[in-house]
Amino acid sequence: MPNITQPRITLLYADTGGGHRATAQAVDQAIHQLYGDTYRTEIVNAIHALPYPYDQAEKVYPVAVSQTRLGYELFWNATNNRGSTAASRFFIENAGRYRVRRFLQQHPADIYVSCHPIVNQAIPEALQEVSPSTPVVGVVSDLSTVHALFWSPKIAHYTVPTEAARQRAIQNGVLPERITVTGQPVLPNFAARVQQGRLQREQMGYAPDKTVVLVMGGGDGMGHLVETVQALAQSDLPIQIIAVCGRNEQARAAIQAMPTVAPTQALGFCNNIPELMGAADLLVTKAGPGSICEGFIAGLPIALYDAVPGQEAGNIEWVTQSGAGQWCPSPELVLDQVRQWLQQPAQMQQASLASLAQAQPDAALHIARLIALTVGVPLSESSRMLPERA
Repeated sequence: MPNITQPRITLLYADTGGGHRATAQAVDQAIHQLYGDTYRTEIVNAIHALPYPYDQAEKVYPVAVSQTRLGYELFWNATNNRGSTAASRFFIENAGRYRVRRFLQQHPADIYVSCHPIVNQAIPEALQEVSPSTPVVGVVSDLSTVHALFWSPKIAHYTVPTEAARQRAIQNGVLPERITVTGQPVLPNFAARVQQGRLQREQMGYAPDKTVVLVMGGGDGMGHLVETVQALAQSDLPIQIIAVCGRNEQARAAIQAMPTVAPTQALGFCNNIPELMGAADLLVTKAGPGSICEGFIAGLPIALYDAVPGQEAGNIEWVTQSGAGQWCPSPELVLDQVRQWLQQPAQMQQASLASLAQAQPDAALHIARLIALTVGVPLSESSRMLPERA
C-alpha cells in the first residue's frame, strides 16, 4: 500500500439506500475543506468486491423494504445479533477473499473509511494479508437502532452519531476507546447553503404567503410518497409542495400527472437539498437518518410518514422524543399534522426550535480530523488527540 508524500484516503460505500454514499461524500468534502489537497481521496462503491449474495444487496434492498416489509423486518431482527454477524463475517472473509484482495489492489490507500456495514465485514480481514498496517475507520450513520452487522472487531476505530449508537457498539463487543461520538455527518457547507436557500426562496419560485412543505422519500423515493403528496396537494391548505422522489421515476411521473389544488413540484434525485430545505417551512419525510439530521440543521418541524422496519424505528423515537416532530404513518395523519401546525403557529415554532437544538452541522469536520490524525498516527493515540466537538 502506498506511503507517499500525499497520503491517500479511500472512502467506501454501497448504494443500499442513498445514505451511505451521502455519508462518504460529506466526509470527503470535509477532508478537502479542512486540508485542501494534503490528501488524495477516492470515493468507491465497494459492492462488487463482495461475494454472492452480498454483491446483490443494491438490487434486493429497495425491493425488500418497499414490497416485502414483513419479510425484511423478520430478517433484520433475526440477523441483528453477534452470532449471526460472526457467521456472516466468516463467510464473507472466505468466499470473498480473492475479490476483496483484488479490489484493495485496485484501490490502494493509506487508510480506508468504510461507510457501509457489509463492507465493514469484508475489508479489514483482507487487509491483514495485503497491508496489515493500513487502518480501517468505520463511519456509522444510523442514529440508535444500529444493526449488529456494522460492528467488527477488526475495525480500528468507529465514529457514531449518538451516545445511543455508542452504547450499541459496546454491547456488540467494540472497546469504548475505539468509539468516538461525532454526530451524523452531512455536507459541511450544508448550514450555509440552507441560509442561501432561505434568502433566495422567492427567486426559487416559492410564494411568500404560502407554507412550503418539502416531502422526501430518501434516495429511492420509498414508502407512501405518492399517496402522501396527493393528500397534501389535493387539500385546501394554503401550502405549496416540493416532492423529492429520488431515483423513483415512477413516483415522480405519478405526482406530475395527478390533479392538484396546491402548487406541486415533483423532482428526481437532487443535488440542492440544502437550498430546498432553506426554502421550506416544514419537512415531511421517510425516517432516514440523513434526511432527519439535515432537517435538524435547517430547523424544520418534521412529520415522519414512513420508516424502514427495524433499522429506522429508533429514528422515529429520536424525532418525537426531542419534540422536533411527529410520527404520522398515513397520508391522513400527515395532513392532520400539517393542518395542526398551520393552525397553531406557536406549536410549529416550538417544533422548529426543538429540531434546531438537535443539529450538529460540524460532524463531518470532526470525522475528517479523526481520519487525518490516523494517517501515520496509531489509532489509540489519535483518538486521544481528537479536539473537543463543539
